[in-house]
Amino acid sequence: HTHSEREGEGMEKRREERAPLLASSPVGLGEPLGDRDVPTTSLCVRVGKGCVMLVVGLLVLVVVLPLALVITLSGIGPLCQWLASRSDKRKLNETLMRCLDSGEFRFVNTVRDNQIFVRFTKGDIDDGGPKKLPVVIPNGLAATLMATAPMHEALVRAGYDVVSFDRPGVGFSIKGPRDAGRVLSVDDTVNEMLEVMRACIPDTNQQWIIVGPSMGGIVAQCFIAQHPGVVGGYVGLDGFAHPFHTRRDKFLSASKMYGYVTYAGWTGILRLPILLMSMKLMPALVTRYFDVSAMKAEMNQPRFWGNAQLEFVLMMDLALRASDAWGAASISSLAEHERDILASIKPAQYGDLLGNGRWQPMPRGSSETGHTWAEEAEASRHLDNLSAAAETNSFVAKWTQMPVAIISARCYDMMGGDWYEADMRRDAAAEHAVQAAIAK
Repeated sequence: HTHSEREGEGMEKRREERAPLLASSPVGLGEPLGDRDVPTTSLCVRVGKGCVMLVVGLLVLVVVLPLALVITLSGIGPLCQWLASRSDKRKLNETLMRCLDSGEFRFVNTVRDNQIFVRFTKGDIDDGGPKKLPVVIPNGLAATLMATAPMHEALVRAGYDVVSFDRPGVGFSIKGPRDAGRVLSVDDTVNEMLEVMRACIPDTNQQWIIVGPSMGGIVAQCFIAQHPGVVGGYVGLDGFAHPFHTRRDKFLSASKMYGYVTYAGWTGILRLPILLMSMKLMPALVTRYFDVSAMKAEMNQPRFWGNAQLEFVLMMDLALRASDAWGAASISSLAEHERDILASIKPAQYGDLLGNGRWQPMPRGSSETGHTWAEEAEASRHLDNLSAAAETNSFVAKWTQMPVAIISARCYDMMGGDWYEADMRRDAAAEHAVQAAIAK
């Protein structure tokens, strides 16, 4: 994870005049950029990865697919799925009733007749000081209140009033007749988010901090562009639009996988990967309202995967709108070598957040763009050019007037390989640098 923010010229006075809502520190730029500023991978590594993928593919063809076919045709898989589905529905109903009985959760009916499942919790701390701005969390792609519950509750313990919600069709939220089976528009997504916020705190003058994880960060940027007066701060967690909207066709093709998963659900074979996930990843997300059984039950619902496919399309639309909002400050206007330089700007903090909540500083990872950090003068020149080009942009102006913190996953060395192509990682890192630099 990295956290960076750079002060633009002439903004120091404004910084002193306004009490910061979010802790941050300026970017430190160190060593000059090396001779090779484009990520490289040795031939041996590429061949090795190719061999591993080939072995995995053969294993799937020779072992997994025949086994799945036998389980399905024998009726064992469908029978287990039918029995488990009944148990899943009972578990989800019990979870929903427990949530509604708590008083923290409710359904908000929107003007589009969607029923949005919302959690609103008052902050635990009242130290007599100035009232903190409330926080709203738009979820990531197909993520639900269950996934963001640890973040929600941590912010509540820190004294913030917090709203989190499931977008229409996601989690416990229900799409109305007009939106059933269709992708929501960007405007509908943003406006329904505002409806949720106003249902929790009706004061139309109330400003909010938006915490946007992943796709939620892209939603947040579209919201800021459309309702700038409502936003008083932003925390972005890997919410970068450019790497997605510029690869729209690729991601839309990948999203079809979720549709195939929906059709294959009746076979029962999809329960195995979800079971493995529940053993490794889900325990970290357990909170007082949501346990591992509830998370598994939610992911085993056919509509979970169908809505994930629709969310993929929505994310591409949101990414295009968010990128357009940046205008001349978007990295879309930059050449490849300029993005390489921006991606090599040293963040204010670079490290790993361990499972116990402890921050551990780390050396620069080999999967980062380039081999050394960018030279300060060169990086500043590119950033200043972007800032100057965006002087008349109202969205960028809002960005400079509010506290902003940008956090992103940058080092993939410890994750067993490259999930994203090198140029996509580079673009995300460059966009990180721009968002942090233009902030006040």
